[in-house]
Amino acid sequence: MLQDMNDDRWLLQPALAPALRAMSDCGLVFDARVKSLHLPHIVALAGPYPDLRLVIDHAAKPDIAAGEWQPWIDGIAQLASEIRAMCKLSGLMTAAGRHLG
Repeated sequence: MLQDMNDDRWLLQPALAPALRAMSDCGLVFDARVKSLHLPHIVALAGPYPDLRLVIDHAAKPDIAAGEWQPWIDGIAQLASEIRAMCKLSGLMTAAGRHLG
């Protein structure tokens, strides 16, 4: 649940490397509950672990209700072009707010 952490680069700390390596080696999935600002860091995180299976929860929670599509669009595009990851689309309706237009 990185989405609520104040430090958006927290997941890049070297202390996490053994856990990420173990997850990759064991074929486990890193289920990342993140926001748009975390997407470039997910790309950086995946670099040393090309076999790490990544799932981006709730499509990285774009702020649909506020109409703020940037930097989400750029982050998703970078993610799609640079690493292997899957994206869960669940939760997007809650990000849209009460007025779905």
